[in-house]
Amino acid sequence: MPVGVYISGGLDSSVIAALARKLDTTQMHSFGVRFADNAFDETPQQRLVAGHVGTEHHDILCTAEDIQAALPDVIWHGESPLVRTAPAPLFLLSRLVRDSGIRVVLSGEGADEWLAGYDIFKEDKVRRFWARQPQSTARPKLLSRIHPYAATSGQKDSPLWQAFWKRGMTETDDPFYAHRIRWQNTAWTQRLLAPDVRSTANAQAFDEAVAAHLPAGWSRWSPLARTQWTEIAAFMSPYLLTSQGDRVAMANSIEVRYPFLDPEVDDLCAALPDRVKMLGLRDKLALRRVASRLLPAEIFHRPKRPYRAPMTTALFGAQAPAYVRDLLSEESLNRYGLVDAAGVAALAAKAHRTDGRMAGEREEMALVGVLTLQMLARNVLDELPGRASTLRARLDAAPIHILEEHLDSAAAA
Repeated sequence: MPVGVYISGGLDSSVIAALARKLDTTQMHSFGVRFADNAFDETPQQRLVAGHVGTEHHDILCTAEDIQAALPDVIWHGESPLVRTAPAPLFLLSRLVRDSGIRVVLSGEGADEWLAGYDIFKEDKVRRFWARQPQSTARPKLLSRIHPYAATSGQKDSPLWQAFWKRGMTETDDPFYAHRIRWQNTAWTQRLLAPDVRSTANAQAFDEAVAAHLPAGWSRWSPLARTQWTEIAAFMSPYLLTSQGDRVAMANSIEVRYPFLDPEVDDLCAALPDRVKMLGLRDKLALRRVASRLLPAEIFHRPKRPYRAPMTTALFGAQAPAYVRDLLSEESLNRYGLVDAAGVAALAAKAHRTDGRMAGEREEMALVGVLTLQMLARNVLDELPGRASTLRARLDAAPIHILEEHLDSAAAA
């Protein structure tokens, strides 16, 4: 069975593509997403890798209209609300894989978690270093070296940027120190929930639930190891490998495999010393060393670029699809009773007025979260009975269709 490979243009998928090509010298197919919005596009890097490795490359151009069209299917198959639209292009990409005759595809997921590729690991290191001298004016300047795509260098030198990262900075004994500031930022979205729903979103209960599963010897682990474990447990497993991975792939009958999550690879990565994963603020040193033997310098030296897709700019404003306006209408908001109708209406009106250009990612995530929660509610409460009946009818009729196909084949022979 032929096996394809995803190529994003980043280090991780490129290494997998190069290694797979070494093992299989037959024709290999690779797949990538292009974006009409240049802020998200990595087409040159994808094609550079595909050409260097020698794959037959296929790609799709993802527009705002494509995200609008795919999002309802993503929520139906994912069975979970989202705060990002990133799974939608991957749903479309898995369809391209299927249409190309490939049923199994390799992905680079897992490398950032096991080999310290995310900016959260750098944030943790800088903030702990700063916490030793909280009054220092030099140490917070290191923050300008992370999040290269989040803001301009001038913004990252601003007092506002530093004040954001200084919150809870000296609480280094917090078991979730690295993630706390992000969790608090994302929790802003909870203010858009209905009061009775919001009352169940207990931050302390969440902490206790995660803490109950901490591995033995956790307190003796290095800060980096603790942050890696939390990232894997709280983000990779529930989101990357489900909503953004297996769910959207299996919706198109595609199986994704993750070589970096092979148990032997994980054991090797876990045994590596921290300095081999991150030295100073240089990330994934071990993997970059391997990549230097396989890939062009433009790829193995390339900084991490998070995979993102257009969010509110794709869903709001003049080009908003009908289902967005319908789900965020006063009638729908009140029908399901899951959100604060007045607060959501105000934020949605702002998004429509500005063509989806919101003040920051926090507002974008909140609005996408509310929209997809409404979509999920409609799926479960309104559409599930009808879809279930249709599926049951198809299953009941399936043996007849199979018999008819066999009879037709026999007659033709």
